[in-house]
Amino acid sequence: MPQAEALTGKLSPSLAAQSVISWMMQASQNDGTFARRISRDIMYCYISTGRGDDAEAFSIALDSIKNTLSVEQQAHLFAVSAAPMQLGRMLAADPERDALVPLIEREYSSDSLSLAAFREGLNSESDIH
Repeated sequence: MPQAEALTGKLSPSLAAQSVISWMMQASQNDGTFARRISRDIMYCYISTGRGDDAEAFSIALDSIKNTLSVEQQAHLFAVSAAPMQLGRMLAADPERDALVPLIEREYSSDSLSLAAFREGLNSESDIH
């Protein structure tokens, strides 16, 4: 992906992470496939060029930046960056579940299929725990 190559070639891992998250905060769920792919491709660019430390720094920076966001902003970020069923499964045991679930359901309110997939993932993992 040319965008991933450009980001890893021109920016430090922390600035690349900031760039990705800034874009995701403005993105819609329609951009979800691209959003999921860009982070994966950035990691691939780092690893495939022998820059494993940069891949780790990018991942740490993403998590660190996410932790500075409000719960509402995190809900939007999650709704854009994860497939609905996967997101439901991830949140099933998350300590922030009670705060995030209603916000994510609001993010999916105009997309009944995504909302149903999110709830299915949430319930399937809840049944296991």
